This record gives sequence, C-alpha cells and structure tokens, in this order.
Amino acid sequence: MVDFLATVTCDYLLQTWVDLPLELGAFLVWQPDTGQFRLTSLCEKRFLTVMGTGRHTIAQLIQRSPRAHMQLKRLQQLGLDVAQIPEVGETVALELIGNHCRGTVFLNANPHITPAAEAALQAFARQVVGFHYGRVDLRAASYAALERGEFTVLELNGMTSEPGHIYGPGFPLWRAWRDVLWHWQQAGRIALHLRRESHSKQS
Repeated sequence: MVDFLATVTCDYLLQTWVDLPLELGAFLVWQPDTGQFRLTSLCEKRFLTVMGTGRHTIAQLIQRSPRAHMQLKRLQQLGLDVAQIPEVGETVALELIGNHCRGTVFLNANPHITPAAEAALQAFARQVVGFHYGRVDLRAASYAALERGEFTVLELNGMTSEPGHIYGPGFPLWRAWRDVLWHWQQAGRIALHLRRESHSKQS
C-alpha cells in the first residue's frame, strides 16, 4: 500500500474498510425555517447472492439466476472463483457494493423508521454544516444498532439524490411519483428559504 501511494500524483481519499452487513440509504429533510427534521425514506440494499445446491458450481448458479447471469464475466474478471461448488443452502455473496448496476435489490425499509432511528440520524446531520436535504448511505450491524447511533456513513448525497424506497419490488408507481414530488417540494421550500437568507449555495 505504501509503495502504491508513493506513485500517486493526484489527490486521494483513504477510508476505513466497512464490512457491516446492513447497508441502508436514509433520506433526511431538515427545514431551516422551522427546524423540523424528518427521516423520510429508508431503503435496505440487498446484495447480489446465489444459493448453493451441492451440485452446481458458482458459475452455473450465476447462469441460472435471472438477476446475476449478466454479471458472470465481470465477476470472473474480479477474481471470483466460480468453479467452487457451494453446499446445499449455502449463501454465496457475489457482490459487497450496494448498487443497482451490480445486481443489488433495493427494498422499502420505511417500516423500520422509528423515533430512535430519526434521532440517531439527526445527531449525525447536526455535525454537517449547511446540510438540509439528501440521502445518507450507511452501514450498520442491524436496525437496532442504527437506533443506537452505531453506524458508519459511506456517502452523503445532496440535492440530486433520491429516496431509495421507491425502487422496492412491488412499490406502486403512483406512490413513487407522489413521494418524489413531495421531496422536490421540500427541496424547493428549503432553497427559497436559504435564498431569502442570502445563502448562495447549500446542500
């Protein structure tokens, strides 16, 4: 690692490796005029996996999976040993990054929005100067850990971010439109207030 860094000629950012099992996208809206803070969306990201049969190789399991079959070549290039034969019922994680293009399923986790989770995320948001609107991508050991404020932030996305729960399988399209429109309305309200208060740029 030290040798590699010695060859880098541009700015870079090092982050601690986070392997906590639960990845969430939490959307936060904090109105600057009223001080009202809300956790408006919670999205759980279910990573791409296959389940062993005791007979098929990982490559065969990937080829049989409607969600994973187009990822086979990329996973081989990343060094995944696709010749292994997992045991019956063994879950094999193919990807550890929560992104649609890597096969992740986004789930509507809004039933897990609680006052404790909202308070924990508000405590984080208070540390970010100028933050009023956006999605926090994070990892935690469990929903209970999130409520205790025990989580690690991976990314903080501002005005162009979306509430991830709308992509959950079976989530009605009309409700997705409604929820997106509501969030846009909140963004507009925040922007108008900040402009009146002579803020030239806010998240």
